[in-house]
Amino acid sequence: MSKNDSFTKHNDCDIKELNYQNFDEIILNTETILVDFWAPWCGPCQTMLPIFSRIAKSYSEKVIFARVNIDENPKIASDYEIFSVPTFILFKKGQPIKGLIGAVTEKRLKQILDEN
Repeated sequence: MSKNDSFTKHNDCDIKELNYQNFDEIILNTETILVDFWAPWCGPCQTMLPIFSRIAKSYSEKVIFARVNIDENPKIASDYEIFSVPTFILFKKGQPIKGLIGAVTEKRLKQILDEN
């Protein structure tokens, strides 16, 4: 693990904390990663965290889960045109392939993982 890797424990699963220092490296070097773009002041973001954590735990063998605090990393949010939070983007081999905006159901998040 590099010095820029940071993990947060949520519901007994590891969720990477991405920032401007590690974002490109992790996105480009990860086969499949689901990124939650969030903000601390966002109520729906807080509502989605336990759902995101449960899915991270059950899909940990095939998908990496990560979060980006848009307040601390506005350039990343701008680069991916994040205008609303939460926004979830699924990346494969460094490329964004699917996105969801807003609070969504656990079923819907699982669906994009299963389809891709």
